Amino acid sequence: GGDQATEIKLTQDNSAPNGDHQNHARSNRAWVHLSQDRLLLPPHTTQKVPYTVAVPNGVPTGTYWSLLGVEPLLGESAESQMINPPGKVVFGVKQKIRYEINVMTHLGAGQSKITFSHPKLTTAPRGGKQLQVMLANEGNRHARPTLSLEVFDSRGQRIKTLTGAKRGLYPDANKPFTVPLVGL
Repeated sequence: GGDQATEIKLTQDNSAPNGDHQNHARSNRAWVHLSQDRLLLPPHTTQKVPYTVAVPNGVPTGTYWSLLGVEPLLGESAESQMINPPGKVVFGVKQKIRYEINVMTHLGAGQSKITFSHPKLTTAPRGGKQLQVMLANEGNRHARPTLSLEVFDSRGQRIKTLTGAKRGLYPDANKPFTVPLVGL
């Protein structure tokens, strides 16, 4: 915000299936080439940042991914090239805001293979109960599954279908999916 231009730092990083910023077999970081690593963004404007993805030969089918970091630098930031010329030493503690953008490359057909395990009833963050199930993607393609629970009466008639939020699930990743148990 404000009426001054903001210096923006652009970075590339890995994002392993468990969310850590570490190298992994399905990283496309080396394939992604940014046109620039910094820009000056005038107030109340947007700016396109071109990039290319150059996939090497012989890469197996499936999903590959990495992160692009977008970080506004405050004028008093030690990283700012506008305020702090090279060679000047600056020390301080400041709060940072950094945005991350997933860059996914889907090669060939590939497929996701979702498995379920460890179902249990838990307490939802805002109270009430929820069904929690661990979902794992044992395939080679990113998926966005939705966990649903169908509830039946003693005669086998469906009473209700409850649905959780759709979430991304990378190959070789597993994480808990939940369905709020509302209206039962």
